[in-house]
Amino acid sequence: MGIRNVGVAPTAMGPHDAMAHFVGLDVSVKETAVSYIGDNLPTKRIVDPANTNNVISDDLSAAEKSAVAAQAKTSAGKQYWKDIIW
Repeated sequence: MGIRNVGVAPTAMGPHDAMAHFVGLDVSVKETAVSYIGDNLPTKRIVDPANTNNVISDDLSAAEKSAVAAQAKTSAGKQYWKDIIW
C-alpha cells in the first residue's frame, strides 16, 4: 500500500516535516506541545479526564517532573523527531 502523497510534494519537505506530516502534526504543534510540557509539568495539576479522582500528575515526584520538563525543553529546540522522541 505505501504512503500516499497527500498534497505536499516530498521534495518540499525536510525529514522532520515529513515525519510531522506523516503522524498528522504540524511542526509548530510539536513545538508548542513539547514547550508546554517543559514549561508547565512541574507545576500543573493534571487530572485524568475519564476519572477526575485520578490525578495523573501525582504519579511523579517533583524531581521526576523536573527531569521530564528539562528534557522537554531540550527536545523543543531540536529539529528532527529522532532527537525529540527519546
